[in-house]
Amino acid sequence: MVIQADFEVPVPILVCTYTNMALDHIVEGLVGRGLKPLRVGLDAKVRPALKDYVLEAYLDRHPRRNDLERFVREEMGLQEKAQLLEKKIGEASKNTSRVASLRTILANVDRQFWIVKAKVFKLRQEMITDVLKEADVVGWLVDFCSHLC
Repeated sequence: MVIQADFEVPVPILVCTYTNMALDHIVEGLVGRGLKPLRVGLDAKVRPALKDYVLEAYLDRHPRRNDLERFVREEMGLQEKAQLLEKKIGEASKNTSRVASLRTILANVDRQFWIVKAKVFKLRQEMITDVLKEADVVGWLVDFCSHLC
């Protein structure tokens, strides 16, 4: 990008607008000039022609997407296993040795769950960092933060 090259800016340039329509027009113009914009905001408010430029679209095309999906499936499987164990603990409430055994297993499953959850978070953050490094411009809605709160 000319601005990045002229001023030796090693990171994407941030463009802020107050409306989704204005942000869409900017993204459209940047795409027309051969730049790689990242549109940050509510995906539901993005015009269909610009859906490829939202964060989730970039993440869907990321080379490590399959790794992330595998970790998410593993996380969900462990969560289901923990729920099943909790149900079994409730059913075995009169058998104290069985409950103790199930609680030990549940503690191990819970530990595994949090390890996998951390892997999901770390990988997603790495993927987002990759997307940001590749973007020429990040378009942001000034009031987007108010939608998150």
